[in-house]
Amino acid sequence: MSKDGIDRILKHFQESAKPIEEIAELPNRPGVYAIYLRSEQGVLELGLSGVEIDSLLYIGKAMRSWRRRILTEHFSSAATGSSTLRRSLGALLRQYMCLIPHPRRGNGNVNSRCSHFEFGGDELLTSWMQTRLKLGFYICDGKEFDICNVELRLIRRASPPMNIHGNRMNPAGRVVRSARKSCIEQARRELCEMN
Repeated sequence: MSKDGIDRILKHFQESAKPIEEIAELPNRPGVYAIYLRSEQGVLELGLSGVEIDSLLYIGKAMRSWRRRILTEHFSSAATGSSTLRRSLGALLRQYMCLIPHPRRGNGNVNSRCSHFEFGGDELLTSWMQTRLKLGFYICDGKEFDICNVELRLIRRASPPMNIHGNRMNPAGRVVRSARKSCIEQARRELCEMN
């Protein structure tokens, strides 16, 4: 896809982005999507330099279903461990929202990666996302689209602050990585206390 094609998708994201409650139907098709900040309160709470209302925060891909990716992963209280966006937002909002990271459990093992936030924290994070974010999407279900490549090119072109992988030009990357590391360290302390 050409640079103009990438720019067209970014423009489409911006023009079509809506709060999740205003989206009548989420496509059950593959594609790429963008998540924007929509409230002044969210700007203040995140506290990221250069982020303002209508700032692009995150670009992602849905290999099979945009509906599944958004509803069961990013905007689901049960999915903090499987959503990079949720882990990053939760890490940045941890002190403001008094979120307590909890270590990941799986196959009878426990490791120190944050998988969720205790005491209703996941629900608080979901509510925050629903009231402060908006979404745009672009369907990519033709053979001409290599979704992974399109996503990477979009990230490199727009440099959204919540995309920390493959985004070397991200000015907020260091802050996001540091917040996530702090969350992991707190989950490790939790893990040590459990043992």
